[in-house]
Amino acid sequence: MLTLSVSIYRGSLRTRTKLFTALSLAAGAGVVVLSCYAFFIKAQAESLLKDLTALTVGSSTESEVEQLTRKHSRYLVSRESSGEVATTNFTVQNRWLSALKLEPAALFGASVSVKGGHAYRISAWLMRSMDIYPTFQASAGMVDEYADYPEYMSS
Repeated sequence: MLTLSVSIYRGSLRTRTKLFTALSLAAGAGVVVLSCYAFFIKAQAESLLKDLTALTVGSSTESEVEQLTRKHSRYLVSRESSGEVATTNFTVQNRWLSALKLEPAALFGASVSVKGGHAYRISAWLMRSMDIYPTFQASAGMVDEYADYPEYMSS
């Protein structure tokens, strides 16, 4: 009787050890995957910002903006045209990290407007969800650069 209960206990202990090992490996793999994802997202946002800052308002051509669009097509949100101005918008977000509540939601956005074959306006912004009220657009930073001062801002 004693031999049987010791045998059951050892089997149970082995099962628990295997289960603990498997869960530890799964958790470790999850940490590695999420860390790689975080570094990837950061690198993509940095790459977009670097390429965006290489453009110059007033002198960069429409083909340079097209090249930027092709390179960062994964983060292309929209392309809009109104009259003589065509605007391209990009967004990089930390969806997985914020969905798992590991990081607050963050969004890096960029926009390039072309008018007359040249970059007319370049914008970039960073939004980060914060536990304060109000959390507003570009709560971490925003910059706009224009070739000509817009009429709606000059009055």
